[in-house]
Amino acid sequence: MKKITILGAGSWGTALAMVLARSPQPHQVCLWAHDRELAQFLCRERVNPTYLPGHTLPEPIEISSDLSESLAGVSMVVGAMPSAFARQVYTAARPFWQADITLVSATKGLEPATHSRMSQVILDVLGEPAALRTAVLSGPSFAAEVARGEPTAVVVAGRPVLELWRTSGRHYSDPAAEVQAEFSGPGFRLYTNTDVLGVELSGAMKNVIAIAAGVSNGLGLGSNSLAALITRGLAEMARLASKLGARPETLVLATSS
Repeated sequence: MKKITILGAGSWGTALAMVLARSPQPHQVCLWAHDRELAQFLCRERVNPTYLPGHTLPEPIEISSDLSESLAGVSMVVGAMPSAFARQVYTAARPFWQADITLVSATKGLEPATHSRMSQVILDVLGEPAALRTAVLSGPSFAAEVARGEPTAVVVAGRPVLELWRTSGRHYSDPAAEVQAEFSGPGFRLYTNTDVLGVELSGAMKNVIAIAAGVSNGLGLGSNSLAALITRGLAEMARLASKLGARPETLVLATSS
């Protein structure tokens, strides 16, 4: 049975812990919370009223605020912390990091201070071996609906196996395929991809369009305005991603999945 630890007990991290608890694959799931009081509350009450109210955490999910304990014997780590704190959390985790850990970056967004993508932060902090074993997970997915088990589709991207071998001279398993196998369930479908850059940019840029959509709704504008915003926004995102080196078609997969 694989131990999978989720770093970040916000709405997304808590929802992903529930996905793993429902997966047909047997897992030992650990949810790490930075706040000790929150971790103690989750252990006692089994609900996360601040970030994901109304959802009970299944009993098999372990909760801890101790990084060394959370990362002991772990096979896969899911980074679900806010982008502003990713570098801090990965730096704290570095002394306990093992070379064979598969890392799933589920943080959507860029580091505010540097505009670095999360895979770049991981490379900076944990080094190339960890970066080679990293897959990024993104796609429009509301944590509350994921927690309820409503059908959800996301994209998980990792570097191609052949590229990993050429880069390191070592054999690596496909990190995206590994994540797909562990997370897949009746209500949670993952599509694999090799365009890490495109998927990370999609996860960051779609938030801008989402905020604009909220503004449109707040102004009382109708469906025509919203449709124009979304379609033209997607076109602009694809052009920018292509200019930065991503595949334009990835934007369709990662923002509409």
